[in-house]
Amino acid sequence: MPYAGEHSCRLIAPSEFEDFRRQNNFRKVDGKRVDAIFGVRNGGTELQALRYPKDVWTSADARSHCSAQDGILFEPASAPQIREGGTMSHRTKFVRPTEVKILDKAAGRISAIVSTESVDRDGDIIRQANWDLDHFKAHPILLSSHNYRGLTNQIGEWTDMRIDGNKLVGDAQYYLKQGNPEADWAFVLASKGRAAFSVGFVPDMSKAKQIEANGNLSYEFQGQELLEVSQVTVPSNADALQSLKGFGLHPELDTLVTDMLGDFEQEEQEVVQEVKQQILTREPSLSENDTKLLAKEIAAIVLVDIRELIENMITEKQQTVETEPNKPVQDIDAIIREAVKSRIGGK
Repeated sequence: MPYAGEHSCRLIAPSEFEDFRRQNNFRKVDGKRVDAIFGVRNGGTELQALRYPKDVWTSADARSHCSAQDGILFEPASAPQIREGGTMSHRTKFVRPTEVKILDKAAGRISAIVSTESVDRDGDIIRQANWDLDHFKAHPILLSSHNYRGLTNQIGEWTDMRIDGNKLVGDAQYYLKQGNPEADWAFVLASKGRAAFSVGFVPDMSKAKQIEANGNLSYEFQGQELLEVSQVTVPSNADALQSLKGFGLHPELDTLVTDMLGDFEQEEQEVVQEVKQQILTREPSLSENDTKLLAKEIAAIVLVDIRELIENMITEKQQTVETEPNKPVQDIDAIIREAVKSRIGGK
């Protein structure tokens, strides 16, 4: 059974022993603590299992070390339990859809693949035909980043969840413009193809098949209960995104953050060029070097405001198309011109 605070590597089946003894700080591996479980039999002791504290060992590193010790079973530390009084192991798995279908922009409705049979970072596989969706369908909330303790982390609901071949596909309704910025930003990400989803589930370990993937001991889950499905949201600030790059993100999330940073860099270049044109229009006597320096300085000041305006424009444009199809919608160049004008003046 997985443990909440540590990864486990079984070396010998526990049924072989009469009793057990634990030794903390059994050894150090690359400066990281490893604890030991010794089995007692025939008056002697033998190393039966290893434990890796999850605050210093990642699941992947612990699994790799376990494999090198010829471990017969590796179990990553369990995640926090969602239901009180349960004895289950709650796991999560990421997927970044190659396509998010927008079903209704004005209403905030999408369709997305939330789980596949691809081998994940831990080497595990989820067989999609074996999902138990009964518990999920009783409370199909779309969460933000598996955080189920705060009301604003409920950013929408899943109106449908279905098994489609080797994929789990869901239709979601976001709670747009109801006073929750988290929900609004999550839909912006989804509508721009910048969303990642993660399933929270409980595997039936009696049906799980242990496999070897990339030299690690992993599982092929052949029966699992879906508890919730989250969108993994990311900040709308470039500095916050950059800081995430140093945290060893899940590969799918790391790709998402990298893509968004690329978007911000391109956006910044476009803003600088637009600001330069605005400066030259108002101050044609400035030197080329002074114009460049001033453009970067002004762009840095207004960029945050512009991003907020652009995000608002996306939502407003959706509403305008629905309610006033003939009304012109302000484009990004017009937004930049207005933002620059407010900083340096001029016509």
